[in-house]
Formats: sequence, structure tokens, C-alpha cells
Amino acid sequence: MMIQGGETKPNDATLVTILSVCVSVGSSSLGQWVHSYMEGRHDLMIGGYSHLWNALLDMYVKFGNMEMAIKVFKGLRCKDLFSWTIMINGMAKNGQGKQAMQLFSFMLINGFRPDSVTFLSLLSACSHGGFVKEGFVFFKAMKDIYKIIPDMQHYACIVDMYGRAGLLHEAEAFVREMPVAPNGSVLSALLNAYKIHGDSEMCDRIGQIIITTGDASLGSFRALANIYASVNRWSDAKNVEDMIRCIGVKKTPGCSWVEVH
Repeated sequence: MMIQGGETKPNDATLVTILSVCVSVGSSSLGQWVHSYMEGRHDLMIGGYSHLWNALLDMYVKFGNMEMAIKVFKGLRCKDLFSWTIMINGMAKNGQGKQAMQLFSFMLINGFRPDSVTFLSLLSACSHGGFVKEGFVFFKAMKDIYKIIPDMQHYACIVDMYGRAGLLHEAEAFVREMPVAPNGSVLSALLNAYKIHGDSEMCDRIGQIIITTGDASLGSFRALANIYASVNRWSDAKNVEDMIRCIGVKKTPGCSWVEVH
């Protein structure tokens, strides 16, 4: 390789691209090699390359290697909002909700102002960790203190948080009180909450809303069809499947590779 031979040195943009490719192809070993290479480059260690180190941080988070992510994060000379948000999001996705909230507190102490993405990661941490009270406090702070207007992802995250905790009435009340009409992602989160807790009658009602909104995702329809099938309502399940075909909702095939050692 030219990097090893010393004939040329890849710049920061090239290294960011390589780290992105590592994630795309699931090669953690290549990513670790790039990490070692970066640490051997004095010019990359003296500061001014926060975007590059954030890309490395993001790679470890996406591989679920929080031990290395934390190590990189602690060693960052210049942390920015993206650095903090990447870590909060990583903790949220890897079952470390309490640590995510603690890190958010440290972020504020260090003088960083959270944005909508930071709050989305924080709400996700509360949802997956069962921190309902804390999640709603953060949601309120986002609106009232930081004057950030919630988007549909924030609303869907709150609904998901209530649903995971079994607070179905609170979830539905929250959707009813939204200042804007819920879209497919919000309704899907509500539908999934009823699915988890076996309330097929409520699924009926939410399902009709999903069908009539015109903003339903494939996941919404699939969830509705699966719910009907799970309670042996085969005719209703078939009707939803037929509707999927009629309106042209298609599933895009996807694939991923993860290196296994």
C-alpha cells in the first residue's frame, strides 16, 4: 500500500472516506489499522482535525465497540458538539442510557449547547433505558429552555418511550396533544406500542389512521398486517397486504457485511 510505503500521505478527507468504507463493508480490523496509522501521524495529533477523529469515534460506535469509542473520546484534544453527540448516540444504541444522561450533563458543564440531534440521541437513550420521567423532562427542556422545535423524530421517540414502558394511554394522549398532525413514523411508533402489549382493538383504530393519512411507511403497513395475523385475523391481514401492493409500497432489498473474528 502507498500509505505503508511512505510514497504519499493521505489527507484528512481521504481518511474520513476510508473510515466510512470500513463501516460500510463491516471491516473493524481495517478501521483499527487506520486508527493506528492516525496515531502515528504527528500532524493529525496536534489539533485542527476534529472531523477526522469524530469519524473514527463514529466508526467505533457503529461497530458497537464502546470501550474503544470511550478511549478515543477521552483522548480528543478538541471535543466539539458532534463529538459529544456521537457518544451520547452510541451509548443510547448500546444499552447505556444512564451513562448517556451523565455524559449529557458533562457536556453542558463543558459549555456546549445541545442541538436537535443531540436531544434525539438523548431521548433515544431514555426510551431504550426506560427512563420515562427523565425523557419527558429533556423533551420539555428542549422546547422551553433551548427553544428547539421538535420534529417528527422527536415525537416518535417520545411515543416509543411511553410504549416500551407500557404507558399506552399516555402514548395516545401525547399523540392527540401534538401541535402538528402525526406522520407515519409517529403513528408507527404508537401502533408498535399496542402490538407489543397485545391491544388489537386499539391497533384497529390506529391502523385506520395510518391507512388514511397518506404518509404511511412500509413498516407501518407490515406491523399492521403482522398484528392481524398474530390474532388469526387472516382476512384483515390479507387486505393490508393487498393494499401494500396496490399503492406500490415496495421494500428495498438491503444487505450488510460485518467482519467476524
